Amino acid sequence: MQINPKVFDIYHLNANDAHGGDGADFAKAYAAGFRGVIHKATQGVNPKWNDRTYAARKDRAKKAGLLWGAYHFATDKDGVAQAEHFLGVVGDPADMLLCLDWEDNPQKDGSRDRMTYAQAIAFCTAIFEKTGQRPVLYGGNTLKELIPANDTFLRHHRLWLCQYGPRAVCPKQWSA
Repeated sequence: MQINPKVFDIYHLNANDAHGGDGADFAKAYAAGFRGVIHKATQGVNPKWNDRTYAARKDRAKKAGLLWGAYHFATDKDGVAQAEHFLGVVGDPADMLLCLDWEDNPQKDGSRDRMTYAQAIAFCTAIFEKTGQRPVLYGGNTLKELIPANDTFLRHHRLWLCQYGPRAVCPKQWSA
């Protein structure tokens, strides 16, 4: 397994300055050896959860020489509708990495607004059909809990494992 620490992920609450402006300095990141950014674009299907810094940061990052990626934060809504919403916001996906951020989204009432396995397959299928690109799967425990051991579909997508600690435990589907 190859790990490349030269890419970082951000969303609108990262790199804001004390005055509410966008202090993200992509030229400085490039000078420090970073070569790519994966930025939140959307969440669910409601436009109110679109990342308001996405478009401007995309332009600035690319001008600084960084590769660009976009991620969609999954919710318990129709997978195809989420994919269409995501693609409608990211723009031309030809020169970017597409990613599904599949993790728990705890609610104030104690529930979890999380994507199901079937919704994840629908999302990934729709992205592939429209772009020819298999989105990267980002996740940790949720992904490990919801993908069945006999999965024959999602294991063909690249995995971006979210796991903190001294030893990563890769889901069985990706360890072969």
